[in-house]
Amino acid sequence: MMTDIENLEKWVDKLDNKERAVLSIVGFRGVGKTTIARALYRKVSNKFDCGHLSLCLRIMTKTRSSGVY
Repeated sequence: MMTDIENLEKWVDKLDNKERAVLSIVGFRGVGKTTIARALYRKVSNKFDCGHLSLCLRIMTKTRSSGVY
């Protein structure tokens, strides 16, 4: 069974050198999104001339009269 990182590495390997790509990792707080992003970046960043890891952290809440969702 392949791990998430291995699946993402496979996807990155299929990219053309001239191709630009953005990977968005979404999910609930505390499930390891940042850990996955950093691990993948460390593994594949040497395959490219340049790279950037940008962490955009935003907490979205929706309020209603019955409470916070």
